[in-house]
Amino acid sequence: MTGDWRPMVEAPKDGTPFLAGLWVTVASSDGDRKEWQQFFIWADDMTEDGVHPDCDHGWNWEDYSHFLALEIPAPPADA
Repeated sequence: MTGDWRPMVEAPKDGTPFLAGLWVTVASSDGDRKEWQQFFIWADDMTEDGVHPDCDHGWNWEDYSHFLALEIPAPPADA
């Protein structure tokens, strides 16, 4: 991974994969608490929620607040 968390409005919409995060309210026996969750996603402008179906975690593009660019290494050498 490279860099720091950046606002989601700057996230790539060209199909480039990245890590996206959002704060989720989780109910527990001790009361509600906020939890930072991250998901590997990429954009798809053909879907209603803007997130590619292969990475649908139940959140819309607008639900995510920040993203982290990924440094994708070159594939391994052919054996």
